[in-house]
Amino acid sequence: MIADKVEEIWKNDPLKLEVAKLKEGFLTHAQALIHGDLHTGSIMVTEEDTKVIDPEFAFYGSIGFDIGAVIGNLLLSLASHEGHTLDWQERTKYQAYLLKMIEQIWTYFEKEFRDLWEKVSKERMAVIPGYLDQYLLQILEDTAGYAG
Repeated sequence: MIADKVEEIWKNDPLKLEVAKLKEGFLTHAQALIHGDLHTGSIMVTEEDTKVIDPEFAFYGSIGFDIGAVIGNLLLSLASHEGHTLDWQERTKYQAYLLKMIEQIWTYFEKEFRDLWEKVSKERMAVIPGYLDQYLLQILEDTAGYAG
């Protein structure tokens, strides 16, 4: 029953601790100018171009928030197809497509971030071996948390 699951979540202190950390990061980590309400309905894609619309909630925040919001939106779509797509072969194919898209979002983001980092980072901290890897790991962890 759903009420039992809700009760279980309300009593899950380790989960609430992780949510509190994400909330603190959302309120205090001004890493980049982010969209603030990014989801699949805000991204317009053609073969030649990509546009993001509705930037009215933009602010300086955690990089992982926008990435996590898009991935969370895709995960909701993936889950919804358990009820929306009755043909299991069609459903499985579409869900595999969504999972591949999620993987590609992170892979492409990481590649672009690393390329830009190398082009513009001249600070001593930014060029310390391992720093970029740790920074990206934190963004990935934030992304996973916000996606949840």
